[in-house]
Amino acid sequence: MVIILNSYKDLKQKILSSASKTYTPVVGEFEITANCNFECKMCYLCNGVKKMEVPFDTWESLFLEAKDAGLLYALFTGGECFLYPDFCQLYEFVYDLGIKITIYTNGSYLNDNIVKTLKKRPPEFVTITLYGESNQTYELVTGRPHAFDTILNNIKALKMANLNILLRTIPIRPIFEHLNEIISLVNQESLFLGYFLYVYNATLLKNNLDSWRLLPSELQIFEHKIRSGFKEYKELKVFHNFKTCLALKAGYYITNSFEMKPCAMALYPIKKLKGMHFLKTFHELGILWENIDFDECNVCQNQKSCIACKARKMLEGSNESCSQYLHDVASFVGSLE
Repeated sequence: MVIILNSYKDLKQKILSSASKTYTPVVGEFEITANCNFECKMCYLCNGVKKMEVPFDTWESLFLEAKDAGLLYALFTGGECFLYPDFCQLYEFVYDLGIKITIYTNGSYLNDNIVKTLKKRPPEFVTITLYGESNQTYELVTGRPHAFDTILNNIKALKMANLNILLRTIPIRPIFEHLNEIISLVNQESLFLGYFLYVYNATLLKNNLDSWRLLPSELQIFEHKIRSGFKEYKELKVFHNFKTCLALKAGYYITNSFEMKPCAMALYPIKKLKGMHFLKTFHELGILWENIDFDECNVCQNQKSCIACKARKMLEGSNESCSQYLHDVASFVGSLE
């Protein structure tokens, strides 16, 4: 059988698909720092308390192990990864290993050295999450005043450097109420807007903001507005479900505490990386992950449009049955397909 690949995207998808069948860890997400200059009310990680940074040489050793295990695609995340004191040094080191890098950032922190570094060694994407359309909304969501103006300027600086930029947003009420303005802004910048359809509710509840989580019917509107808001719509929905998830098949998540787990959202299994046991840890966690049973999902009529995965079902408080929220989301979103 001859497979014709028409683009780099096709090639990458073929690599990921092949790796998931052989349980080869080619994709890694790395929490470069747990520190952030935002205090987002829905964030599970950042609480305004400064954490110790991992030294560069420790990250260096880890990335060498990850490369030997098969790493081809790395995601730098945080916290806010640009705040990591040795970001440029670490980025250059990983890039020069031949690893493709994507960066997740809130877009608020940028300097000439970072721009120069990225321009010389371009990442696959600099992915910026938008939390609003104005300084007022940004302050409400992130606790940081005047952030919106700074982020707009930084987007323009990255565009001037001819870097690939992807904007994305999340479904919370302050964003939902200004989604039309956000879409208009992204169009003005001649960019596209990716999106999530899931927000972890426990953190919102902790901050007495449970009303910020959109109802399933509102998620339907949220998705429809984004999909219809661009002349040339690209599939930029940011989630995996049971069928497409690469967790502990081809991918993994490394925390700032050097723990490996399936993905950023998964509560377990999780294991500390010690010594030269990267691949061994990946396979051990993979066995535990596969033993978490979700047979009921195989017969659900909403499989095609479902955003449920093992991690989201954990976060919803049940491993045995689908939460009503996830079930209702699949029903509403499915009407768009």
